[in-house]
Amino acid sequence: MPPVNAAAPSDETTPAEEHRAGASYRSVLRFYVPLCFTAVANMSTNSIVNAGLARTPDPTITLAAYGVARGVLSLIDSFLQTIRPATVALVKSERSYEMVLKAVVAQALFMMACIGVTALTPFGDWLFAHVLGLTAPVADGARAAMAVFLPMPVVMAWRSFQQGMLIANKVTNNVLVGAVSRPVLCALLMALFLMLGQSTPGVVLGAAALVTVILVEGIILRFLILKGRYSWNRVFRPEEPGIATSYRAVFLFLLPLFAQTYLKTITQPILDGTMARGLNPTVSLAVFALSWQFARLFVGPANMVHQVSLVIGKDGPSRAVCYRASIGIGLVLSSCLLAMSAAAAAGFVFRALFALPAELTPLAQQVLLAISPVPVLIAWREYYWGLLLQRGTTGLIGTGKALGVAVTIIAGALGISHVPLPGAVVAGLAMTSGELAESAVVVWYARRSSAADQTGNPSRS
Repeated sequence: MPPVNAAAPSDETTPAEEHRAGASYRSVLRFYVPLCFTAVANMSTNSIVNAGLARTPDPTITLAAYGVARGVLSLIDSFLQTIRPATVALVKSERSYEMVLKAVVAQALFMMACIGVTALTPFGDWLFAHVLGLTAPVADGARAAMAVFLPMPVVMAWRSFQQGMLIANKVTNNVLVGAVSRPVLCALLMALFLMLGQSTPGVVLGAAALVTVILVEGIILRFLILKGRYSWNRVFRPEEPGIATSYRAVFLFLLPLFAQTYLKTITQPILDGTMARGLNPTVSLAVFALSWQFARLFVGPANMVHQVSLVIGKDGPSRAVCYRASIGIGLVLSSCLLAMSAAAAAGFVFRALFALPAELTPLAQQVLLAISPVPVLIAWREYYWGLLLQRGTTGLIGTGKALGVAVTIIAGALGISHVPLPGAVVAGLAMTSGELAESAVVVWYARRSSAADQTGNPSRS
């Protein structure tokens, strides 16, 4: 069933009306800032779950089992990350709404089947015990968590679709309301589970908490959509028939995004393999993991920038505003990482957040310095991603990510072999090199392709 097709309230501005009025820096920030904090709120949920699991009767096995299950889940559900931008880009009419929704349902059910095979068949035994080489207690815990994660693809897909509809309607403050509920409810659930669920394995409690908070977030978003009557008819413009003209068009739009998200998930294992071959690999792996966890607070918001150009950058003047705002956002985020890499207070922050020994703080700061350009590189690229999503030329996005991963592998291998730096720093530099290569390719293609000539080079606007 499509959402309620009621007319927008007379005291609200529809996206079409805002489009005709043009964009301003104020409107861009009003649209983007809630998405920025949404990214931060989303990343805090796993940290809260891990903090709760660390207080279970057997934290070592529990954390290990949950970490493995979460990693396998990430490989499976990474494809669901395409739902939110696809909804914003493709839903322009009742027909496209129905096609995209059916594609989302099919995608979620397929991912659910993959989790079911992992959790409920002998394949899970083979994967956890033989491929990953886990001990019996950790393997059993990981399978138990995967069983609890079984409905996760449907829950995540439904939540992401609601987010996409709200973003398309430019009511990102409502997206933030749903996101803020996650860490708050997660903390309450973990505290409750720890008090009342001592007889239940901690890994099951952690997985159940994660599924529950995302489900509640989706319910909140759906309520806000119905309350505000935000539906496809508010984003439909007759002069823009949209990309989703058939199920084949929807599939061809999504396929490169699937490839991009999958390649993104394998970047971290590649960097781990790089550090494992460097000097003092145990220290490098630990410090890089903590440094990257901190850096994601600034990288996550940069990954939201494409929504700005996708939704607001509909004409030349608006695109120019979006471009300058995107670069400004990236510079601010990168400056925060750069400042932390040189700040005397960094030691206190790392000890307070991650209990990092004082003698390892300089290495963590070197890693932050190495990856400090990443947010501005991502923001630069994300501006063009939004324009490419508008035009449906998603193949360029997949091509850029493939090249970025290749450069990351090559830079890591050469750095470990020839550069006398700690493995964690080499991994940071390899990551930055990969992001630079990916961004350069996407921007180069976007500026010179016929699609970008029509929609996105700010220098020609």
